[in-house]
Amino acid sequence: MGRSTGTGTGTGKLAAYVDFFKELVKQDPDITLFELRDAFLDAKVSKFIILPLLSC
Repeated sequence: MGRSTGTGTGTGKLAAYVDFFKELVKQDPDITLFELRDAFLDAKVSKFIILPLLSC
């Protein structure tokens, strides 16, 4: 069997968003990677647009 690649579980750039992705897949088990990507970008963009507005 080949060696494992990557940095291990829970250490990558998306590790902080694992629960977000799990919830999306739980809600729609047939979700595509493109839909996951779009939902992630929508949530991430909303976070960076809304939070600065709320701090005014």
